[in-house]
Amino acid sequence: MTVKDIIKKSAELLNLKKVSDYLGDENATGDTETLAAVNKLTGLTNLVLNELSLSYLPMKEREEMTVTDGKISFSSLSKTPYRVLNVFDIYGDNVFYTLSSTGVKVSVPKAVIEYAYIPSNYGLTDVVGYTETEISSRLIAYALCAEYLVTVSAFSEAVMWRKRFTEELEELVVPKSRTMKSRRFI
Repeated sequence: MTVKDIIKKSAELLNLKKVSDYLGDENATGDTETLAAVNKLTGLTNLVLNELSLSYLPMKEREEMTVTDGKISFSSLSKTPYRVLNVFDIYGDNVFYTLSSTGVKVSVPKAVIEYAYIPSNYGLTDVVGYTETEISSRLIAYALCAEYLVTVSAFSEAVMWRKRFTEELEELVVPKSRTMKSRRFI
């Protein structure tokens, strides 16, 4: 899924016809107002993706690395990690590791590191770090609708879209098997 896909879905939900038409036509040249709206929506999409990744559903990456001096340096990873999730040897077995401020210390010559990363600022045509199976573009579009409406001072509509976003996010994040203890009233 690309940023363009998310913005197009959001523009359709908000009935932003010029933006939707501009994003739907490869040969379209938008007017200044449409291009400004697309730029604003692109920035807001990055804001939403950061919120999702850092607070709810981390974007994850797995990389096979050659260990140098018993350490995998954070700077050698392709993305900016904020949490190491696991380290495996090349056979898929868990490896004991310790964290330092600059990397991960391990005792194997090659390791596969799995980590959550901070998303980069995506451009309009960039593919985001989520797949449609992990999180739907519709869910991200709901949050984008809410953020956009706040910027244009349509607060009551923003609350509605934020509610849709949080309800669908709860369905995705909260385990399906959660149960509450039965309560007795005396």
